[in-house]
Order: sequence, then structure tokens, then C-alpha cells
Amino acid sequence: MPILAPIIGGHVTELLGWKPNFFIIAGFGLVLTLSLALWLKETGKRDFKALETTEIIKSFTILSKSKIFIYFTLITLGPFAGLLCILAGLSSVLIDFMGISTSIFGYYFAIIMLGNLLASILAGKLSNSLSSLKLIFIGAIICFLSGMLAYIFALFGIVDPLSIVFPAAGFMIGFPLVVLAATAEAMAPLPAIAGKASSLIGLIQLGCGAIISLILGWASDGTQFPLVVALMFSGILTMIPLRLVYKLNR
Repeated sequence: MPILAPIIGGHVTELLGWKPNFFIIAGFGLVLTLSLALWLKETGKRDFKALETTEIIKSFTILSKSKIFIYFTLITLGPFAGLLCILAGLSSVLIDFMGISTSIFGYYFAIIMLGNLLASILAGKLSNSLSSLKLIFIGAIICFLSGMLAYIFALFGIVDPLSIVFPAAGFMIGFPLVVLAATAEAMAPLPAIAGKASSLIGLIQLGCGAIISLILGWASDGTQFPLVVALMFSGILTMIPLRLVYKLNR
């Protein structure tokens, strides 16, 4: 869907304007809601206390005391910051600054997400032969180099869509290698509260990404520089927790 949706949305915007996109979103939302209500069955024993506030706080407190949970969650923040930067800043850079059409933007965005899709499949295959740490290290290096490449292109005055799209695609190739392996490792120590661990990880990841995207919005100056600087720092942020993770496994 991240590959097809921008393409469809871009053509709809050019043909009918931006408002009909919301009717499309509402239609998908309705189908999804009905699907959940009619066909999604409970996969485990139902816990009626699971959503009680005291239970959630208790579980989150337990998770916050786990170094494994904290360190492996920290290492996912850089990739998520980069993802939110791309989502928040790419369209304004390519459409407003570089002047491409909304329909063409959809195809550029599809290139980025196609790389992410293929890397997600590859991560699943490699997990059988490589350890989580090796996958995380490879992904972190890719994210770091991609962020640096985006900044170098901008620094040397290379201003065209591919100078943004290719580094962003590289970053999103590194993204699943880090996030999938690190999330699995973060949840592993406490399987009894894996659901709450997953929700807390998501809260932290998206919260960090939201803060970064807000900063990006405030720093926006109509050029590509705020986006590429944010992407560079997201790559650096991915590398910083690596030492903490390696210490856990010595």
C-alpha cells in the first residue's frame, strides 16, 4: 500500500483535486473496520484486565527496568526518525521546491517504498543465517551512509529529485534490517507481556518520529537542506546505541 497509495493519490489529485482522497481513505477505513469486526478472531486466551490502566502502568514499569528492552528500543529510534522525516518533508521538497507534479511524486515515493519492501523480505530470509546483531549492524550502517549521502549531495549543490530519492530509498532499505531485528530482541525477554511491550515500543518510536518531524516543520525553509540534515542526524542516531547493544551481548 505505501507503494500504490501515493501513485493513486497523485493521479486523483491531478484529475479531481485533493478532497476526493479523503473519501478514498474513508472507504478503506470502513472496509478495514468491517473486516476486523467480522473476520479477525482472538488468537490467544482473552485477558479482560489487559486494558486496565493499573495493569498497563505495571507492565510498562517492568519493561522500563529491562536493559535489553530499553537498548534495543533505542536503536530503532533513528530509523523511525528518518521515516517520519521522509513522510513529513519529501513531498514539499520534491513538489514545492523542485517543481515535480503530484502524480510523478507518487512514482518517486514508490521507488523508496519498493526498496523498503524488498529489504523487509530480505531481512526475513537473512534472519535464518545471520544473528539479530549482524542484521542491526548492517541496517544501521546503511541508514548512516544514506543519511550522509543525502547531506553530501546537498552540500555540493546537487539539486534534483534523485539526489533525495536515492538516499531516502537507501535509508528505507536499512530501516527494516534494524527495526525488525531490534524489535524482536526488545520483546524477547518478557514474552508474557509481549503485547504491551509491542505497544510501548510503538509509542516510543512514533513519539520520537513525531518530535523530529515537528522540528523539521519548524526548520523548513523551502529548500532540501532541513530534510537532508534531519536524515543525516537520523542515521547518526541509529549508530549511537550500537555500543550499548553490543555490551549486552559480551
